Amino acid sequence: PGMATFFVIAGLSSLGLPGLAGFVAEFLVFLGAWVSDHRWWLFPGVFGALITAVYVLRAVKMIFLGPPNPKYEDLPDARGMEWVTLVVLSGLLIVLGLFPRLLLDVIHVGVGEFMTRLGI
Repeated sequence: PGMATFFVIAGLSSLGLPGLAGFVAEFLVFLGAWVSDHRWWLFPGVFGALITAVYVLRAVKMIFLGPPNPKYEDLPDARGMEWVTLVVLSGLLIVLGLFPRLLLDVIHVGVGEFMTRLGI
């Protein structure tokens, strides 16, 4: 159950569910494509997000929601430090999805300087 929960949280973040860190990343990419001179880049981006949603949801269904495979029934769930890792990573996905400025302000400093050097 622990590994399944983390996999679902990470997968939903990857497909861009609002409130998770992946949504912020996808939204910024889509926004950047929309305001650029090359708006057509938005279409491959949206298509890629759709493909990601299909394969992540399909993987969750096949791995965790299907009938259990007797070959793997003796595998233990997460334990000890594995739980710490799962909780920290899941927490970061949620916190950065809800409060993206925590990381975006730090990134903006470096990217702004880089863009200035490029003359953009």
